[in-house]
Amino acid sequence: MSDYTVGYGRPPKDTRFPDGESGNPKGRPPIDRGALDPSSVLNAERKVRINGKRKTMSSGELRLRKQVKFALEKKNVSAILYLIDQFEKYGLLAGVVQHRQSNVVLIPTDIPDGMVRLLQDQYGWPPYTSKERAWAKRVYLEQRTEEEREEDEFIGYFDDG
Repeated sequence: MSDYTVGYGRPPKDTRFPDGESGNPKGRPPIDRGALDPSSVLNAERKVRINGKRKTMSSGELRLRKQVKFALEKKNVSAILYLIDQFEKYGLLAGVVQHRQSNVVLIPTDIPDGMVRLLQDQYGWPPYTSKERAWAKRVYLEQRTEEEREEDEFIGYFDDG
């Protein structure tokens, strides 16, 4: 007999696995993670409490709300840049950004300054639709002074008087 004693962590030699053989030959089964769909993650509904009321929102909306709060409260530059990037991506800044170049707003030069001021007061920054331009032209022609009429005539803005 041998001096091998069977006990805790020392199984009998005849029941041990042979060298090079595992007790779990197939191993742990792989986890099926499936294809990750970002839209399903962002559209997943989550229950949250806002001002004491329970609401259901998508994960994407929660992330955007958190970024807005962080950008406004902490004045965090990276959060602000992320928001601007998202707004541009979804076309929310299209009317403003496309007409700005290095903090310069491009003003139409084919209409009188008085008409530009009317448009800006009424509709904000360019671009202006044909209806907005027609309204501004009508109001401008009604309100312009004799000096403005002569200047417009000299420059050739309008054929009608």
